[in-house]
Amino acid sequence: MPPSLPAAPDDQPDPNRFLWEDGDVVSSACATCVHKYMDGPTCKAFPAGIPQPIIDMKNDHLQPYPGDHGIQYTPRAGMRLYRPGRTPRS
Repeated sequence: MPPSLPAAPDDQPDPNRFLWEDGDVVSSACATCVHKYMDGPTCKAFPAGIPQPIIDMKNDHLQPYPGDHGIQYTPRAGMRLYRPGRTPRS
């Protein structure tokens, strides 16, 4: 089991809800990105909607993507992007 992060203040999302272990089902990396807005599939890079290839993890958005306004995936503090068969990135 990964170590837990400190609890968030009552008005903030729980930082532990996006920690995974090997073999767990993992959702889009967007869930752990500092640029993600909480109101649906939007973020600072894609305010009109995150492209489906990024949501589906067919593109990890570590490199520029058309229309991203120069903003790429940046993990929240204590989070990391993990893709099977690749080295985790913090």
